[in-house]
Amino acid sequence: MEPEQALIDWYQGDMGRQVWSRLHEEMPGLLGEMFGYVGVQIGLGALSPSLLVSSRVKQQAGLATALSGADILGRPEALPFGAEALDLVVLPHVLEFSSDPHQVLREVDRVLVPDGHAIFIGFNPVSLWGLWTLAGGGPWSTSGSSGRAHLYTQTRLKDWLALLGFDITETRYLLYRPPSRRALVADRCGWLESAGRRRFPMFGGIRIIAARKRESTLTFIKPSRRRLRVLSGATIKTAPKAISSERHD
Repeated sequence: MEPEQALIDWYQGDMGRQVWSRLHEEMPGLLGEMFGYVGVQIGLGALSPSLLVSSRVKQQAGLATALSGADILGRPEALPFGAEALDLVVLPHVLEFSSDPHQVLREVDRVLVPDGHAIFIGFNPVSLWGLWTLAGGGPWSTSGSSGRAHLYTQTRLKDWLALLGFDITETRYLLYRPPSRRALVADRCGWLESAGRRRFPMFGGIRIIAARKRESTLTFIKPSRRRLRVLSGATIKTAPKAISSERHD
């Protein structure tokens, strides 16, 4: 089973639905001050509602490696968008299941406009959820590949992003309960959330990193209006009025 499909299956299960709901509660506070014309959720684009639903960007789309339910078919390592075409990207678990996370980051840098934003969501390696995932639990327990995720520390991701000219603007952590369906829904475990946020916030099971692409040293003039355009040959599901194709020779 492909890693992304394993993630989709997990998020459609009991535990995954709880986590997806918790992410949706957190996203408005992160996305509220991020403006622009075009935003894309890269990875898990088939899940609904999109993590971009609370964003103020004018046009939103979801990209997935399999088109079922997504707007655009594509790979994070070779995004089907032109240079400086997007204002905002959200990448849930993409770096974890990619065989080339450096290339994913290079593609994010290429497609984002200067001062654009990227949101990286994944399991925190320094947490019970991270240990559980590294041991083969969660989404990767049903994956036919290695059965394990590649989790990266905050320091490593910060270094990678800095090399590409990104500044981390905020890091948030969620889920201090143990990774079990019973703990996620049990009221008696609620104290773990408040205690975790107050006493050891960096040990939350889910980590959300918000990063901003630095302005170019060259003068950058934003167009008065921009639509989402995919490269010629890319597979799209959304109506042509919403997404158009363009050729890049």
